[in-house]
Amino acid sequence: MTKQIRMHGDELVNKLLAGERDFSGIRLDEGYQIHKNKHYDQLTKYLHRRPLWDEPIVFTAGDFRGLDATGLYLPFLQAEYSNFSGAKLNQVNLFKSELENANLRGASLDNANLRFANLTQANLDHCSLISANFRYATLRKATMKKVEANRAVFENVVGDGANLQYSNLKEINFSFANFPKAKMQSCQMNNAKLWDANLKFAEMDNSEMEDCNCRSVNFTGASLKNVSFARTDFKGAILSQADLSQSSLNHAILFNAKLDATCMEGADLQESNMIGADLSEANLQNANLRLAKVRDANFSNAILLDSKNLNTCIGLLYANMNNVQISSMSQAINQT
Repeated sequence: MTKQIRMHGDELVNKLLAGERDFSGIRLDEGYQIHKNKHYDQLTKYLHRRPLWDEPIVFTAGDFRGLDATGLYLPFLQAEYSNFSGAKLNQVNLFKSELENANLRGASLDNANLRFANLTQANLDHCSLISANFRYATLRKATMKKVEANRAVFENVVGDGANLQYSNLKEINFSFANFPKAKMQSCQMNNAKLWDANLKFAEMDNSEMEDCNCRSVNFTGASLKNVSFARTDFKGAILSQADLSQSSLNHAILFNAKLDATCMEGADLQESNMIGADLSEANLQNANLRLAKVRDANFSNAILLDSKNLNTCIGLLYANMNNVQISSMSQAINQT
């Protein structure tokens, strides 16, 4: 293992201003505050003038624990395998930076610009990412447990296998994000925008996702047990073979959604809109369907044993009920 080179923060600033770029393997004084350096304003202007896309700053395998670089301009930074744990990086510009396998545990990146950044297998556990911008970033197999990321932007992010368990993701923008097989159990995601996201085989049990926009989201095979989806919009979403058992979908919009072979055992579907939905071979045993709208829905080969309030469904006579398993067909057709 290469020994790290100790360097004082003031020395780093001086060398940057002198045109040096490669600081691989340095160990900066823990908790150094760049903005207190007497040349800070000069450094800021200098970095904005330099073509950093052509001559990037290299912090690879460095130790920058507790660094306070709030507001610094550092696009195209190369910092693979570096340690930024506990760093203050609020409002930092890290556009298109290389942070693969970096340790950012407990760092603060509120309002940071991380567009197009590579954070593959990075550690962001316990980070504050409020209103951070991750558009088009890569977060494959990154660990982001217990992060505060409300109002953050994850549009078009690639995050296969990422771990966001127990995180605050309220009002997050997840549109067009690609997070198959992600671990997102027990997350707070109320009012999130997930339009057209890919969450195939994601694990999202026990999360709160009320009032979300989930239009055209691909939840194929996802585990969504005991999730609160009240008033969430699933128009055109794909939930084939997903597990929604014990979840709350009251007043949810499932218009034209694909719910074939989905497990919805014990789910709360009161006053939901399932017009035109495909529920073929779905398991709705013990589900509460009070006043659900089901006109033109396809229930063929579905399991409706012991489902509650089926007779109150609106438009049931116009639904496809071929070969359904049901406790009492006479009860089903006796609509109120």
